[in-house]
Amino acid sequence: MKIKILRYFKFFFIFCSALSTIYIYTYPLILGCFPFKRLFSVAPFRLLTFADPQIEGDAKILNKGLRGYIDLWGNDIYLSHIQWAMSTLLFPRPTHLVILGDLMSSQWISDEEHRKRVYRLNKIFMRRQPYLGVFNVSGNHDIGYSGEMTRKRVNRWERAFGRVNDAYYFETMIRGKPRRLRIVILNTLSIDEPVYDKSIRQETLVFLDKMGKEQIPTILLTHLPLYKHKGLCKDPPYVKYYEKDKTIKEQNHLSENSSNLVLTRLFNHIYNGAIITGHDHEGCDCIHMLDDQGMWIVKRFNNEKEGIREITVRSMMGQYGGYSGVFSAKINEASDKWEFSYCLYPFVINQIWWSIYICDFIVILSFLFSLLKYRGIKSFVRRLFRNNSFWD
Repeated sequence: MKIKILRYFKFFFIFCSALSTIYIYTYPLILGCFPFKRLFSVAPFRLLTFADPQIEGDAKILNKGLRGYIDLWGNDIYLSHIQWAMSTLLFPRPTHLVILGDLMSSQWISDEEHRKRVYRLNKIFMRRQPYLGVFNVSGNHDIGYSGEMTRKRVNRWERAFGRVNDAYYFETMIRGKPRRLRIVILNTLSIDEPVYDKSIRQETLVFLDKMGKEQIPTILLTHLPLYKHKGLCKDPPYVKYYEKDKTIKEQNHLSENSSNLVLTRLFNHIYNGAIITGHDHEGCDCIHMLDDQGMWIVKRFNNEKEGIREITVRSMMGQYGGYSGVFSAKINEASDKWEFSYCLYPFVINQIWWSIYICDFIVILSFLFSLLKYRGIKSFVRRLFRNNSFWD
């Protein structure tokens, strides 16, 4: 009876292991948000979104030794797998990629350690990348909050990943008509005062004014979310200051005034755009609208409401479930305007990821042991080493 129970348990274990392995290698297909009916009207702009990978480095190895090194190696594989799965298994495939800040775990690292992490990030996200464009957004763990954002940190970031404030234009032909979409990368971390380096803030404001002179459908990519009152998202409004110079040490959202400035400059009171942010690891989905007095207000996203949707992408870190998302834009035939949609793709937490691989390893060892037992260990080894005189 016990042998029978063990046999059933073995088959169940193998079945669960195989099913789990199939899932982690096909989850974008299983969770796919692109219904078959849409395949003939594919959105021309499809943006794959990742947020807050926060890869660690030398400090972890220093504190944990070999275990820290193994953790870093395993985390890089985990993030690489998510990037590979999302970029190759979706249909249609994403056309662009964005990493929404906090690529690294600390802004205080040395230049040498920064170079090492840049190399690792390129291996994780850029190897065999099929995208038309890749957008890197700077986060507080990359260049610091405004109270610690130095010119040196900004320059170091820009050498590796591109400008902290920039604009790109996506152009396509739809039904014989040229269509444009503006993608704006904005360093919102530098806007709220008091700041450490006023010149960095001034550059951001000048860039914002320049963008405000164009009236074009816009997708804003930034790390720090816009203002939301308590209860809308996991992170409430919060600002902490350095005691010495009273500059900003930490903040969850832009201030309400700064948020209104960004919304007015980039969207000019016209509902034709979207905002994608990071920072809040739990993620959030809201919509900015104008009230009867022409003032910006924010509420939870609802498809029935018209406004500027702000999507805060949940972190892709292992403890948050390896989330990613696909943001798409296409022309609505009825209104002849850009229409935006977003789909979230959860993976699994890193402990489950490792458990699946450990189970697979046990199954493979069990299979090999059963094979040797069935065929006979001695005869199996003899066939392997047939020409070895030791067995004669």
